[in-house]
Amino acid sequence: MMGQMSGGGGIRRMGGMEVMMVSTMEAVTEPSAVEEQSVQEQIVNLASAIVFLEQLWLEEPEIQEQIDPAAWQRFMEAVYGQLLELKRESVRVK
Repeated sequence: MMGQMSGGGGIRRMGGMEVMMVSTMEAVTEPSAVEEQSVQEQIVNLASAIVFLEQLWLEEPEIQEQIDPAAWQRFMEAVYGQLLELKRESVRVK
């Protein structure tokens, strides 16, 4: 999947999962990619991505060996933070 998140860059092949991981990371880090979606759609998509990422971490021992757990935790905290921000935005919009 990915090299060390704390510095290694590169993608490691693990079937089709690297595509989902890259897509997830792009959606989280590139606001322009999600501006055309409604806030509600963004919330649903990000929640789905979180479920995928959590399952990936738990079910793929290679991921746990390749990525520093503290780096993974920081990444997931950032993803959850984005979800909370989207939820706050949806409340302001209503």
